[in-house]
Parts: sequence; structure tokens; C-alpha cells
Amino acid sequence: MMQFATIVQYIGRSRLKTAAVAGMALVSSMASAAEITTPTGLNPGDSFYVVFVTNGSYQGNSADISVYDSYVSAEAAGLTYNGAAVQFRALVSTANNDTDPASTAVSAASRFNPTDGGIYLIGGTQIATGGADLWDGTILNPINQTPTTTLDYNVVWTGTNANGEGATNATGSLALGTANQWDPPGTLSPLGYYAITGDTASTDSWWVGPAISRTSNSWQLYAFSEQLTVVPEPASASLLAIGLAALARRRRHAATSGK
Repeated sequence: MMQFATIVQYIGRSRLKTAAVAGMALVSSMASAAEITTPTGLNPGDSFYVVFVTNGSYQGNSADISVYDSYVSAEAAGLTYNGAAVQFRALVSTANNDTDPASTAVSAASRFNPTDGGIYLIGGTQIATGGADLWDGTILNPINQTPTTTLDYNVVWTGTNANGEGATNATGSLALGTANQWDPPGTLSPLGYYAITGDTASTDSWWVGPAISRTSNSWQLYAFSEQLTVVPEPASASLLAIGLAALARRRRHAATSGK
């Protein structure tokens, strides 16, 4: 049975971490975002994806997925690859909330489960070889890089189980924007709306959950990019063009000599 922790203590592990109040641990100011690094080992034409964690903290009480997309899009506004802007969306699961007309039950895995490329941080560190690897319970490295800095330990809204599906318990949904009121057993937390959180320090399943927090609290968000394709370095592209031109000249010369 999934063990839940509350706002936000990770209990029953080899370590105990307690998150500070909302707004903690932003290591640097909101500087300009950076150019995305081509991961080592990829070749021109290879596809890949990028993930980051937001600098800002946001409440988890909306069941409208577009709300979270707008948050991460705003923070990714300065991120580019090969000089072009990159689109990002929120890596969260939302609930079907009858009180919210814009709500839709959406799972994180239904939004992001790539089969055609690896997943990396902005700086090129690999997180997973693809969607199946991302949602198998562990990741290769923590998702701890924002568009401007690297974090130590921060709490992140996900509303998601380790397999990428929207989180639930016996009483109902624990996805973002849930209308499921719950009184967590064995805690001092009162009846309220709770959703799943992960953290930026973990590489086991705790990167995505299963801690819980009241949805009125403000935590950070994970974001994922559109598909990116590796392009040749400028020098490589120039050499390729020179080589093709030389080959064309040889063919023209051979054709003329053979007449």
C-alpha cells in the first residue's frame, strides 16, 4: 500500500527530509534563461527531449491543465535550442473536478511518454532513455535544474504515481485540482484537498511521489519540451557543404573528360 507523507515529510526511508515553507531554496534570482545544450553522444538528426523544474512556486488546486502549462511556458520563455524558442508543458496529472468546468482527468504519462529519444536536463545531463525508462520507478539523475540555476532539495507538484498515471487512493483522486476531501490517517493534517508531490533531490520513485500536500500550498512544477532534433555544428555544416561542392566538381570534370 502506498505510504503518504504530509506537508512535506518523507517518512519510512533512510533519510528524513522536511521541506521548508513555500518560497524556500531558490538558489539564484530569475536570470535570463539559457541555450539548451546538445547532449553528449547524440548525432545530427537524433531526437531528444528536455525537462526542467520551475523557479516559481504555484498552488495545486486547479484541475485545468492549461493553468500549469501557462506557468511553465512563462518560465521557459527565454529557453532556445539552435537559436529557436522551445515549447514546454507541465509534467502533472489533473483530476476530473465537477466543480471546475475546465477540468479534465489527464495523466502525466499520457502527455509525455516519448519513444523516439532520450530525456535530458537543459545542460545535457540524462534523466531517462525515454518514456518507459522515465515511468519505471527510477530516473538516472534528479530533475533539479531550472531555466536559470541548479537546486538542491525542493518540493514539486505532480499529482502522479511512479508509473505516470494520475494518483488515487481509496477515497478518490490525489491529482492536482482534486475535489476529493480526505483526512490523512495517522497525521495531524485536517480534512482537506490533498495531491501528490515529488522532490528535486530523488532518483527513485520519490522524484514524482508519493508525498502529499494541501493543494492550497505553493510548490514548484516539472516541465517537458517538445521534440528537439540535433543539428550539425556550424563548422561541421560548412565542411559538409565544402565536401559536397568538391564532389560535384569532380563529377562534372569526370563527365566532361569522358565525352
